[in-house]
Amino acid sequence: MIINCYFDGGYNKEKNGYGSFRIEYESWEGYPIVIMSTEEYPNVETNNEAEYEALIRLLSFLDGLLPNLSWEERNIIINGDSKLTINQTLGVWKVSASNLMKYRKRASSQLDLIRFTPNVYVSLNWVDREQIVAKLGH
Repeated sequence: MIINCYFDGGYNKEKNGYGSFRIEYESWEGYPIVIMSTEEYPNVETNNEAEYEALIRLLSFLDGLLPNLSWEERNIIINGDSKLTINQTLGVWKVSASNLMKYRKRASSQLDLIRFTPNVYVSLNWVDREQIVAKLGH
């Protein structure tokens, strides 16, 4: 089973933070399943914080979803357009902004919960902005 996921977050001074995620996979019968979530993040103060928050909420949702998917093997492909969020979460880049340290810790911890689930394989990838807009609409 392949589960394709997309996340994106943003910030503007009028609306504060906001973000979305999308999960796509096929049922046993071959029917497409699409799960989408869009939320506002009132305590977020930057675009990078909103990107992290969207990833964390996606990972948290996946953690709850996986036990209900009775497939033998699950390959999860997570796509986002924030190189900073992806590379810091994977530990490729260090976190220098103090406001992002707590987000990186939460995202990495949530990712580890999923990675250590038996028969689950996860990749976290950067994709261009157009792919994210096509899937999430923003």
